[in-house]
Amino acid sequence: MANKVSRYNNEQWETAKEAVLQEYEDYKQTLREQGVDYTIKNSRQLLIYQDLVAEWQHKLGTVITDLKTTCLP
Repeated sequence: MANKVSRYNNEQWETAKEAVLQEYEDYKQTLREQGVDYTIKNSRQLLIYQDLVAEWQHKLGTVITDLKTTCLP
């Protein structure tokens, strides 16, 4: 059985980017509401969000290209 790789257009990538950015903003609000101890316990997730957001804000085209070349046989 052949592997099916999903292909997305630029509009779908932008929608995904916007969703991730909104999720990150929501997460930051949760951190503010929960306080320092919660933030420290969840710092790994915060770093993951920050890395992803930084990558997508500056180089979304590169991320798309990397994913396409990595995922394709």
